[in-house]
Amino acid sequence: MHVRQSIVATGVVESQAFVVEAERVQDRRLEVVDVDRVLDDVEAGYVSRTQAKSAYGVVIERGSIDQAATTALRAALRNSRETISVLGVPNDEYDDVGRRICRVPQKLASSLGVKNGDLVEYVPRRLGPHMKAWVVVDRSLSGSQSPLGPKARSVMRARGGSKIVLRPLEPPI
Repeated sequence: MHVRQSIVATGVVESQAFVVEAERVQDRRLEVVDVDRVLDDVEAGYVSRTQAKSAYGVVIERGSIDQAATTALRAALRNSRETISVLGVPNDEYDDVGRRICRVPQKLASSLGVKNGDLVEYVPRRLGPHMKAWVVVDRSLSGSQSPLGPKARSVMRARGGSKIVLRPLEPPI
């Protein structure tokens, strides 16, 4: 089976849902993301133009990449990334339909512009897989703390106190 290598998180190949995690990078390595692949993903319908802009820092105008706007946006994104401080907890948390829960303090939720039920993505500070979760605003948390269970910490290669980028995502549809 041919699998389209893509920077998108979810897609469909031969009627089977799959997850593709490519070497998407953040912070100083953001420039490494192949903007042409982002454009391919927009054209294929895997991500919207809005997602290309907010998640990958790629500005697409009239079907092509605006290089100057992309460069400026990526610099702004690097400077505005929000990070969480991992609070190690004994269990991973999921909602009643099996979606991963991301508990965030009220102040961080406001800063990110997210509310209960919104989709966010954990992004490791080093190369590695990204992980999606659904927000639960937790007023008992303070600062930038966010609890992660053992499975999530393993995937994110994080320990208690580690810093992980957290960014809001828009649902694909």
